[in-house]
Amino acid sequence: MALLHAHSWECMESELELFTLPPTQTTIESAQWVHYKPISSLTDDSPIEFVVPGNGDEYLDLAHTMLSLRVQLCSKDASAAAALSKAAYLDLAHTMLSLRVQLRSKDASAADALSKAAPVNNLLHSLFNQVDVFLNQKLVSPPNNAYAYRAYIETLLNYGPAAKGSHLSSVLWYDDTPGHMDDTAGKNMGLANRQAFVGKDKTVDLIGHVHYDVFNQEKFLLNGVELRLQLVRTRDGFSLMDPNNACSLHITEATLLVRRAKISPGILIAHSKMLSKTTAKYPLTRVEVKTLKMYAGLHGGTMDN
Repeated sequence: MALLHAHSWECMESELELFTLPPTQTTIESAQWVHYKPISSLTDDSPIEFVVPGNGDEYLDLAHTMLSLRVQLCSKDASAAAALSKAAYLDLAHTMLSLRVQLRSKDASAADALSKAAPVNNLLHSLFNQVDVFLNQKLVSPPNNAYAYRAYIETLLNYGPAAKGSHLSSVLWYDDTPGHMDDTAGKNMGLANRQAFVGKDKTVDLIGHVHYDVFNQEKFLLNGVELRLQLVRTRDGFSLMDPNNACSLHITEATLLVRRAKISPGILIAHSKMLSKTTAKYPLTRVEVKTLKMYAGLHGGTMDN
């Protein structure tokens, strides 16, 4: 019993509950998806910030909170950028992280440059190097700039070939060809597949989940707690493979999709009484991504825990 947490009770696995019937859920009366727009203007060099107010009696389902983005791939040429700014896009009413990427240019030289550019693997998450999460203006996420690496590693290790070859294409996940990951001449089949989606005059929609600890647990967020997300962009050289360095990615629209659940009045009263005595508990599986410099000629290293 020494291994038990001070605030944790003993329980029994459902496989051993042989003399009872499964319980009936009556505490969540309904749920709806609410779309929130950024509170700041969308620019290539500024963070994208969302604010989800905590007013009302509804709880937030953090595990199903999603981000919707509309992204444009265009030439750095001024005339091509002006032409691309007139393109129209449609919002995706899906409960996932969504990107709409379009490659379009009327300038011949710019069109040739666009045909040689292609996004990196896992594009949806490779667009951001840091995601800060605030609850009531208190930072609850570790401050680091390795979000894209975490999302890539978690996707790589947590999903099998069947998922990577099917629904993970929604984040533009296509495995790179071993030995040709930096090849833009056609030997990298994964790069060729991704390039086919963002070719000239094409639009691609991407959708997926946010990779952070607070969104990887199933407990609802209490009402009265303000949720704030701040997403920091990566540079184009990180998320885009462009041999001519003539293209860039632009986010033209962003939406945060939040599932708000209506809780039964009895549960709301019970939670209110408990909060007058103690605090809510949110156990998290903490994930840390650290960087280690490996200099030329070295084949190993040691990093302090």
